Amino acid sequence: MPINVERHLILVNRPRWQAVQDFEDIKQRIEAQAPDIEVFIATTEGPNISLRKRAAKRPTLVMCPSGLRQFRPRRGKVYHGRIVPKQEQINRLVALGIPAPLTTVLGPDTKLDPATWGSHVFLKPTSMRFASRGLGIAVVATEHLKYRPPESFPEDHAGRHTKFIVQQFIDTGDHATSYRVNTLFDRPLYSLRMRLDEPSPALDKDKPEIWDTRFTSNTLSVTKSRTFSNDPEIIALALRCHQAVPDVPVKGVDIVREAKSGKLYVLELNCGSATWHISSRYYDQYRNVGLSRAEMESQFGAFDRAAEVLIERTRKEAF
Repeated sequence: MPINVERHLILVNRPRWQAVQDFEDIKQRIEAQAPDIEVFIATTEGPNISLRKRAAKRPTLVMCPSGLRQFRPRRGKVYHGRIVPKQEQINRLVALGIPAPLTTVLGPDTKLDPATWGSHVFLKPTSMRFASRGLGIAVVATEHLKYRPPESFPEDHAGRHTKFIVQQFIDTGDHATSYRVNTLFDRPLYSLRMRLDEPSPALDKDKPEIWDTRFTSNTLSVTKSRTFSNDPEIIALALRCHQAVPDVPVKGVDIVREAKSGKLYVLELNCGSATWHISSRYYDQYRNVGLSRAEMESQFGAFDRAAEVLIERTRKEAF
């Protein structure tokens, strides 16, 4: 151990959600630039007893993109991912003046004015089981919106198992398009554009509900393109979102641009966070189409950015 160490930083890896090599690369950068910080790499899947004991000897900061699961640090400032309900996310964003679609929870008494909400709204399940795959999403003519009890839906339908939120419909063009900016505190790690290959269905006021996965770019049932996006306006907006949930270090910020006005809206922050796709097992299927680990890391110098902000945070907040 270097003789000048004053503080400890623990990076907590969740296997398959991030490659441990990412944290090893970040550790090397930190210890090369900051000899006052010793970095430990723990896992969410075990007690890490010896590591916890050694790390507790000095002021410590802990960073874990996901929930800590089995890891329990003995001391220090702790940042980790957690599920934040969508309505709470929207409320926090709006309180900061960050543009987000009008959103409310659908209930028996919900009545919306088309003059305020527009001609159509999204109906989205609150459960991550459905929402993260683009399932159970409908576009509804605002004037026809009404609450339906769970028993009115088929057994395998999202409406049978979860509540819905109602969200202002943002038209992103002929093909559903969105942007995902992955952030660590207030630094960007990568930024992607997702666009469905199939066009969005036509809106029809005579159809009270249109259940079709082609309205959203996170659907798994329709093929899509994934490309890097360097749009400075989108990236700047994503970085502002950190203050909405400052205790969560890693976020996958989902943003859309309205086709007609060009206005940006933040849809979701994804605080869980299964969004470290630089090396996630989920993104292995896209490595041969321009989204290799090296390409994603090099877009913004993700590991350099991570080292920079973690040095700052550790020096300022470790205890």
